[in-house]
Amino acid sequence: MRVEYKNKTGYASGKYLSDKKPEVSTNTSSSSSESKVSGFPINYSDSTCKITITKEWFENAYVYAAHITFSDYSRFGTTCGKGSYGSKETTTSAAKRVGALLAVNGCYSAPNLNYPVARSGKVMNDKNCWVPAVYSRWNGKLMSAWETGGTPGIAGVNLSSLVNNKLVSDTFSFGPPILAEGSIKAGSDGSRAQRTFIGTNGSAGDIWLFVSDGRMNDGKSSGLTYKQCARYMQSKGCTFGVPLDGGGSSTMVWKGQVLNAAKGNQRSVVDFVYFK
Repeated sequence: MRVEYKNKTGYASGKYLSDKKPEVSTNTSSSSSESKVSGFPINYSDSTCKITITKEWFENAYVYAAHITFSDYSRFGTTCGKGSYGSKETTTSAAKRVGALLAVNGCYSAPNLNYPVARSGKVMNDKNCWVPAVYSRWNGKLMSAWETGGTPGIAGVNLSSLVNNKLVSDTFSFGPPILAEGSIKAGSDGSRAQRTFIGTNGSAGDIWLFVSDGRMNDGKSSGLTYKQCARYMQSKGCTFGVPLDGGGSSTMVWKGQVLNAAKGNQRSVVDFVYFK
């Protein structure tokens, strides 16, 4: 079964900019009325994690990249809006509710789409696991559900069985991998937009979360195509990555503050990815 790309918010190419990086400060206080971050990179560490967040100009768009390395694998997970399957809330609200240090919007697994859904070890919609990517809070790995490099996949196996056997705690179902086994899998679509995407180098407890501005939402960024998202992940050493919901849904929150150019107009969505 092929999971097709979906963008529930639509695409827009926006105005293309020159390749020259804008002469603007990386201070995000002017980009979002909710943000008080004074500059980048943001660095954080405690006894079980290290987080670095950067803001970089890449192929005509600002990209916010959060690199998380962690030894307590239960700190990373996903949640439904308001903790209830099908409910909606903003990313800021969800981050506050679960006590997250870092959160981004999720993969928009709404009930009407009838995808298999697991959120932080709890099965929300039990079906066979036909999804592009999964995470396990028991082994700390974000990985493809499909066979890779000769390793058998788990696609098609009953989700409850996978959760009960501590193989899967979270599912990601927005679209197929755009980066797999180190190679770009995204097509040559020309549409640029705000993007949210997630990647890894395959190691346990090593995950990247990304959000790009786009459609001139910050007055500068054209946005990224999926292929550009994959190239950016490659530049960070990722070997596997999938898209999450994008467009106006794209939001990254750090300690309650919006980092990207959401301008206080966050969209309420049905799920989120977090680290707490």
